[in-house]
Amino acid sequence: MKRLINNIILLIVALLLLSTIGVYGLLYALVFTVFHYTKISFLKFWGDLLYSINVGIDFIGNVLLGTFLNNYAIKDKTLYPFGNVNHTISHVLAYNYLKLNNTSRFGKVIINILEMIDKGHALKSLKRYGTTI
Repeated sequence: MKRLINNIILLIVALLLLSTIGVYGLLYALVFTVFHYTKISFLKFWGDLLYSINVGIDFIGNVLLGTFLNNYAIKDKTLYPFGNVNHTISHVLAYNYLKLNNTSRFGKVIINILEMIDKGHALKSLKRYGTTI
Protein backbone atom coordinates (compact mmCIF):
# COMPACT_ATOMS: atom_id res chain seq x y z
CA MET A 1 0.00 0.00 0.00
CA LYS A 2 2.83 2.40 0.89
CA ARG A 3 4.54 1.67 -2.45
CA LEU A 4 1.31 2.45 -4.32
CA ILE A 5 0.88 5.77 -2.50
CA ASN A 6 4.54 6.69 -3.12
CA ASN A 7 4.18 5.91 -6.82
CA ILE A 8 0.99 7.97 -7.08
CA ILE A 9 2.75 10.93 -5.44
CA LEU A 10 5.78 10.52 -7.73
CA LEU A 11 3.50 10.40 -10.78
CA ILE A 12 1.75 13.61 -9.72
CA VAL A 13 5.09 15.36 -9.12
CA ALA A 14 6.45 14.14 -12.48
CA LEU A 15 3.36 15.35 -14.34
CA LEU A 16 3.46 18.73 -12.60
CA LEU A 17 7.15 19.19 -13.40
CA LEU A 18 6.67 18.10 -17.00
CA SER A 19 3.69 20.39 -17.54
CA THR A 20 5.46 23.42 -16.06
CA ILE A 21 9.23 23.15 -16.38
CA GLY A 22 8.94 20.96 -19.48
CA VAL A 23 7.05 23.65 -21.36
CA TYR A 24 9.58 26.26 -20.20
CA GLY A 25 12.42 23.98 -21.34
CA LEU A 26 10.97 23.63 -24.82
CA LEU A 27 10.39 27.37 -25.15
CA TYR A 28 13.89 28.10 -23.88
CA ALA A 29 15.40 25.64 -26.35
CA LEU A 30 13.38 27.20 -29.17
CA VAL A 31 14.53 30.74 -28.40
CA PHE A 32 18.12 29.64 -27.77
CA THR A 33 18.39 27.66 -31.00
CA VAL A 34 16.77 30.42 -33.08
CA PHE A 35 19.47 32.88 -32.00
CA HIS A 36 22.50 30.60 -31.67
CA TYR A 37 22.19 27.86 -34.29
CA THR A 38 22.59 27.92 -38.04
CA LYS A 39 19.57 26.86 -40.06
CA ILE A 40 21.00 23.37 -40.64
CA SER A 41 22.01 22.78 -37.02
CA PHE A 42 18.62 24.19 -35.88
CA LEU A 43 16.78 21.70 -38.06
CA LYS A 44 18.99 18.82 -36.93
CA PHE A 45 18.61 19.75 -33.25
CA TRP A 46 14.80 19.92 -33.47
CA GLY A 47 14.56 16.81 -35.62
CA ASP A 48 16.61 14.85 -33.08
CA LEU A 49 14.75 16.36 -30.11
CA LEU A 50 11.31 15.61 -31.52
CA TYR A 51 12.38 12.08 -32.45
CA SER A 52 13.59 11.48 -28.88
CA ILE A 53 10.34 12.87 -27.44
CA ASN A 54 8.33 10.61 -29.75
CA VAL A 55 10.30 7.53 -28.71
CA GLY A 56 9.88 8.45 -25.03
CA ILE A 57 6.12 8.79 -25.49
CA ASP A 58 6.14 5.44 -27.33
CA PHE A 59 7.79 3.78 -24.29
CA ILE A 60 5.32 5.41 -21.89
CA GLY A 61 2.42 4.50 -24.16
CA ASN A 62 3.47 0.85 -24.19
CA VAL A 63 3.23 0.72 -20.41
CA LEU A 64 0.16 2.95 -20.08
CA LEU A 65 -1.81 1.23 -22.85
CA GLY A 66 -0.41 -2.27 -22.34
CA THR A 67 -3.59 -3.90 -21.05
CA PHE A 68 -5.78 -2.21 -23.66
CA LEU A 69 -3.47 -3.07 -26.56
CA ASN A 70 -3.05 -6.65 -25.35
CA ASN A 71 -6.82 -7.04 -25.53
CA TYR A 72 -7.45 -5.22 -28.82
CA ALA A 73 -4.29 -4.98 -30.98
CA ILE A 74 -3.02 -8.56 -30.83
CA LYS A 75 -4.70 -11.95 -31.03
CA ASP A 76 -2.71 -13.95 -28.47
CA LYS A 77 -1.39 -11.79 -25.63
CA THR A 78 0.81 -14.60 -24.30
CA LEU A 79 3.19 -14.54 -27.30
CA TYR A 80 4.72 -11.04 -27.26
CA PRO A 81 2.60 -8.74 -25.11
CA PHE A 82 2.54 -4.99 -24.61
CA GLY A 83 3.41 -3.43 -21.24
CA ASN A 84 7.17 -3.97 -20.99
CA VAL A 85 8.86 -0.68 -20.03
CA ASN A 86 11.84 -1.58 -22.24
CA HIS A 87 9.80 -1.80 -25.45
CA THR A 88 7.89 0.69 -27.55
CA ILE A 89 4.38 0.23 -28.92
CA SER A 90 5.92 0.30 -32.39
CA HIS A 91 8.31 -2.53 -31.57
CA VAL A 92 5.69 -4.80 -29.99
CA LEU A 93 3.25 -4.15 -32.84
CA ALA A 94 5.94 -4.76 -35.45
CA TYR A 95 7.10 -7.96 -33.77
CA ASN A 96 3.56 -9.29 -33.53
CA TYR A 97 2.81 -8.24 -37.12
CA LEU A 98 5.99 -9.17 -38.97
CA LYS A 99 7.34 -12.08 -36.92
CA LEU A 100 4.31 -13.73 -35.32
CA ASN A 101 1.35 -12.83 -37.58
CA ASN A 102 -0.43 -12.06 -34.32
CA THR A 103 -2.12 -8.69 -34.88
CA SER A 104 -5.84 -8.07 -34.83
CA ARG A 105 -7.56 -5.81 -37.37
CA PHE A 106 -7.11 -2.92 -34.93
CA GLY A 107 -3.38 -3.67 -34.63
CA LYS A 108 -3.08 -3.72 -38.43
CA VAL A 109 -4.83 -0.34 -38.63
CA ILE A 110 -2.26 1.13 -36.24
CA ILE A 111 0.61 -0.40 -38.26
CA ASN A 112 -0.87 0.97 -41.50
CA ILE A 113 -1.19 4.47 -40.03
CA LEU A 114 2.43 4.39 -38.83
CA GLU A 115 3.56 3.11 -42.24
CA MET A 116 1.71 5.92 -44.03
CA ILE A 117 3.48 8.48 -41.85
CA ASP A 118 6.90 6.79 -41.83
CA LYS A 119 7.51 4.24 -44.61
CA GLY A 120 9.21 1.15 -43.17
CA HIS A 121 8.36 2.13 -39.57
CA ALA A 122 7.68 -1.45 -38.45
CA LEU A 123 10.89 -2.81 -39.91
CA LYS A 124 12.92 0.09 -38.48
CA SER A 125 11.50 -0.50 -35.01
CA LEU A 126 12.53 -4.16 -35.17
CA LYS A 127 16.03 -3.24 -36.32
CA ARG A 128 16.38 -0.79 -33.40
CA TYR A 129 16.15 -3.83 -31.11
CA GLY A 130 18.42 -5.96 -33.28
CA THR A 131 15.55 -8.15 -34.47
CA THR A 132 15.65 -9.54 -37.98
CA ILE A 133 12.86 -11.03 -40.05
